[in-house]
Amino acid sequence: MDTNDDPDEDHLTSYDIQLSIQESIEASKTALCPERFVPLSAQNRKLVEAIKQGHILELQEYVKYKYAMDEADEKGWFPLHEAVVQPIQQILEIVLD
Repeated sequence: MDTNDDPDEDHLTSYDIQLSIQESIEASKTALCPERFVPLSAQNRKLVEAIKQGHILELQEYVKYKYAMDEADEKGWFPLHEAVVQPIQQILEIVLD
């Protein structure tokens, strides 16, 4: 019997390939995530918190820090994303101005 036709050998090869793919995916997750995002500024954190809490007056002050609007969190969300999902339309209008 040829060793290439052995079902056990095929199963082991398939398992080895699957394990290799899983290890590669896990390695790319741990290697890319920490380097992918820069730490958020204090202004960005305050801005996002004002958006989430619906604090209009605070938000009007924090949007002056334009660089804070360009910072994404670990989910890849910018303050604009947070503003879009808020029920108060005025929040989105302030962020877009």
